[in-house]
Amino acid sequence: MENIKSKKIYNILLYLIPGLFALASVVIVNPPPIFDDLYRFYYFYNKFQGMTIIEFWNFLKNLSDYIIQIYIYVFSKVGIPVNFLLGAITYSTVFIILKVSYLILDRTCKNMIIVPIFIASAISVSGLLSGVRNLHSIALLYGAIYLLVNHKYFKSGFIFLGSMLVHFSSIFYLPCLALLKLKLKKIHLLWLISFVGFILPVIYLPFQNETFTNFSSIPIIGKLQFYTFQKDYYFKLTLNNIKIILVSVYKFSWYLFTLAFLFFQWKNKKDDVWLKILFILSALMNFTFIYLTFFERVSFFVKILFVICLLQENMISFKIKKRIFIYFLILFFFQVFLYIEGLYDFI
Repeated sequence: MENIKSKKIYNILLYLIPGLFALASVVIVNPPPIFDDLYRFYYFYNKFQGMTIIEFWNFLKNLSDYIIQIYIYVFSKVGIPVNFLLGAITYSTVFIILKVSYLILDRTCKNMIIVPIFIASAISVSGLLSGVRNLHSIALLYGAIYLLVNHKYFKSGFIFLGSMLVHFSSIFYLPCLALLKLKLKKIHLLWLISFVGFILPVIYLPFQNETFTNFSSIPIIGKLQFYTFQKDYYFKLTLNNIKIILVSVYKFSWYLFTLAFLFFQWKNKKDDVWLKILFILSALMNFTFIYLTFFERVSFFVKILFVICLLQENMISFKIKKRIFIYFLILFFFQVFLYIEGLYDFI
């Protein structure tokens, strides 16, 4: 009876929490500052209003991803304010993350009431309210992986394609998913080797250019060149400002819990598909530490997966989980505070 009641409360929160995030996306960031990534939504909305369909088509041909731009174009032509689009995308992003998490945890997590709040606290405020596209893409990717794990290959491929067309970076997860075919020992070995990534900035950073202009005309290749040959903006910003260093260290402090958890699982040798995905994506984070922008984008997904794997682990007491949950809540409100204060470069 208690379990049924918990599920009912979860279902209420499943719709309520996305609504609160959607409301925040309209109220807090309307209108966004010109240096905020979200500003491009408003810029494109105004630009598309005067575009013909032919001009818009020519515009799309230069992009590596374009689904969101199509949405903006349609909304601009119909005359629906862009705020409603932002709210709808934010709502669907959070809803997908909570729904997929519920499907994964339904049979394994006893306390269903705390789950949606814990998962919501793992969602990046800046990724949701500022980047928009990247986290929406990750939510779709999350759904695609769930379908893949449950052998629904056609649906998984279709949603993965949608994720890639929302944000090009999803394509980089494809080779990571291919690694799931490796044995657990090899995945663990890859994870251990990936810690070399934390010393790469010392070795490779001096050889990168401050600016790189010789980009390929093929969008995806151009993006790869950007990440490979040009110094990461976030990294340069961090090196020059002690305040940003301190805020960034605190912002990513949750990752220490993840590494400790994975070290425990490495010793435990537990074989679980979501745990294997977490090991692989943690390795990707470690390898890409020199590109803090990409490192942060991967962290959006890793943070959610960590919560899922933590909640599924029966060998870790509820007391420890509760403490981590409280810490995540503190970090979440810290991000909200920074966002409201306008410190967009810190979150």
